[in-house]
Formats: sequence, structure tokens, C-alpha cells
Amino acid sequence: MRPEDALRLIHEETLGEGSIVVAARMGEAIDPARVDRLVVALHAVFGHLHGARTLDRKLCYALNLLVTQLPSQVESWERERRRPSPEALRDALLRLDMAVDSIFCDVWCE
Repeated sequence: MRPEDALRLIHEETLGEGSIVVAARMGEAIDPARVDRLVVALHAVFGHLHGARTLDRKLCYALNLLVTQLPSQVESWERERRRPSPEALRDALLRLDMAVDSIFCDVWCE
């Protein structure tokens, strides 16, 4: 994935009307494959930004939403419905969290 495409996907999935963040807020089921596409995009962005001294503010906001709002909304709906999310989704959210951490610390975490 090209860095430009990856950034577009990240921004669409965090700031767009049909974003994964909005879907989670509305209580819609989150497909782990959708989260994994974000992880691939984050890896492309990581490669592009590796060694950079600064990060774009809009990107930082998007990354913040991915690791704060998305898991928080998923957990909230789990409590509301009194049933856990599928294990595949939990694993995908963990990979997403590690990918975001990787961008901030400039070392890819596996």
C-alpha cells in the first residue's frame, strides 16, 4: 500500500462519516478484517515516517481516536449487550494498538 493511500484510509476510517469509529459508536459489529486493513495502512505509514522528527497533527488525532475511542466504544457495547466481542476482534484491536504505538516510538512492534 502506498503511503498516500494508507493516510487516506486512516483518515477516512477515523474522521469520515462511515468511519470505523462512528460504526463502533453506533454499536455496529466491527469486522476484524476492517481493523486489519488499518494495521496494514499503519505499517505503510510507519515505513514512510520512519526516522521523521515530527508527525502531522491530523494524523496524531486520527491515531488517538484509533487507540482511545474505538476500543472504548467496543467495550461499552460489550457491557451494554452483556457479551464479549469475538476473539478475532480483540486480537485485531491489540494489533492496531501496537501499530499506533510503533508509529509514535519509531520502532515496529510485533
